[in-house]
Amino acid sequence: MLGQPIDLLKLVMPDEHTLRGSMRRDEAGLTTDPKKRTVTRVPYDLPPQYQMRLAVKRNDSTTAMSVAVPIGDHQGLIVLDSGYGKKSGLVWIDEKNEPNNTTYFRRGVLTTGEPSELLVSVYRNRIHVACDGKT
Repeated sequence: MLGQPIDLLKLVMPDEHTLRGSMRRDEAGLTTDPKKRTVTRVPYDLPPQYQMRLAVKRNDSTTAMSVAVPIGDHQGLIVLDSGYGKKSGLVWIDEKNEPNNTTYFRRGVLTTGEPSELLVSVYRNRIHVACDGKT
């Protein structure tokens, strides 16, 4: 763990922080409409090095999940189960987009209808992503 944990979920107000699509807060946490691409900004400035733990559940097997993460002065994008659950990884690495960069995992990582834990560790010179303990 890199520092004290902060519950970022509590900071998100769906009506205020959803930039595109729709999101609502319910007993499960934050839920999006699987038929619409949803973009939500978490109102928190992350330090240069951090860990982010997300509890996620995909309810529709045809949708991908993406998480944008600040990496220094840049923005990274983690994609889980794009192409109908056939690939996951980081987008635009070494000037190569998926599926042509070395981070791409050529099969899905989420099980539809089951919860998963995503752990993202961002360091000054690297990023590590694990889903349910698998890198």
